[in-house]
Amino acid sequence: MTGNQHLKLVFALSVLLVVGSFAAAQSFRGSIRGKVTDPSGSVIANAKVSARNTGTGLAREATTSDDGGYVLAELPAGVYTVTAQATGLSPAAMNVRVNVGLDTTADFDLTQVEKRQEATQRHSRRPANRDHARCSW
Repeated sequence: MTGNQHLKLVFALSVLLVVGSFAAAQSFRGSIRGKVTDPSGSVIANAKVSARNTGTGLAREATTSDDGGYVLAELPAGVYTVTAQATGLSPAAMNVRVNVGLDTTADFDLTQVEKRQEATQRHSRRPANRDHARCSW
């Protein structure tokens, strides 16, 4: 083998090695990321965000960071129901499609929980005063 042929062989093997490593590094998954805010637009730290694949039932959870952001990474492609919830606020949910190699954004604006005021009416009933007549036979 001449020096020129040896150089061509090394170059060809190097190209195959680099192309092969790129192919192996590709992910067949995607991610969901976003922010959770309250009615005033302020970010919510420590909110719980969960995603459930509607086809397979696969579930993942994350907690928002101090900036209200979250990431649910390495999710298989498919449709997910994503729910965000925080104490004192109404939970919110949406369906999102995760595509291979892409980030899907799902931002949530949680609203205040409406406090229900239940009016309780109390009826006072007096027991009926029934005089039972005694019959003697």
